[in-house]
Amino acid sequence: MRTKRPFRPVAALLAGFCLLSAPACHHKRADETYADSAKSAFDEAMEVFDDEDYPEAIKRLTTVKNKYAYSKYAALAELRIADAYYEQDKWIEAIDAYRTFAQSRPNHGDVPYALWRMGRAYYEQIPSDFFILPPVHERDPAASKDALRALEQYVERFPADDHAADARERIVRCRETLADSELYVAHFYLRDDRPVSARGRLERVVAEYADLPDRWSEGALLLAKVYETLGLTAEARQTATRLAETQPSRPEADAARELLSRLPLSPTPPAASAPPSADPFAVPPPPSAAPSAG
Repeated sequence: MRTKRPFRPVAALLAGFCLLSAPACHHKRADETYADSAKSAFDEAMEVFDDEDYPEAIKRLTTVKNKYAYSKYAALAELRIADAYYEQDKWIEAIDAYRTFAQSRPNHGDVPYALWRMGRAYYEQIPSDFFILPPVHERDPAASKDALRALEQYVERFPADDHAADARERIVRCRETLADSELYVAHFYLRDDRPVSARGRLERVVAEYADLPDRWSEGALLLAKVYETLGLTAEARQTATRLAETQPSRPEADAARELLSRLPLSPTPPAASAPPSADPFAVPPPPSAAPSAG
């Protein structure tokens, strides 16, 4: 005969609790599975990235970005995709990816890094001074302008970021290249006997590159000579005086002082003429006749 099993109220309560809590437990396990799967997929993609198989890494990172869009790994995947383009010297694609990341995730902690790398990608497109090619300042300065703009925006927004010092060094190099480009074109115009065209280039150097004393001094001396050639004595004197006073130890300052010595002094405006004094011996005019009564 089978023995009846005694009723166990505690076991029944535990079983009921588990049944009631099953949906919550299942939801928690699903969340953990989603996050774990995202992390696993991202880690696998980064292993490929570290092996420098960048095309395959981009494919896998793109899968992470699309499949796990609500995880933190989606943003990291976007940034690493940009890095993969950068490592392949695909500057245009890298710039676009970094810009998209910074614009779509403005509060992400890696935005400073993305903007710095975007500026670097622009900078890497500046032509190098390879010995069989013309110097960089003799070529199109568009890449230098783009790099300067991007790096300045990064430093302006994040002046204390870890990469700001690197960006500032590259900003100086960009400005040197652009100043050299202006001087190169000015010399070309002067050799072609076109001082009016050279004037605009040199005025830009004097106005915008005072932080580069060697470029500024060369531009200021040339500009003073152009003013002299054009008969603009006052402007020539003013520019040469500024050069001699602000850069007194540079060789261009000696040339500026020599130029000042041969420039005519600005003419002194004539004094206002005094009204003619009355002649004490002049005979006063006769009084006018009174009108006769009608």
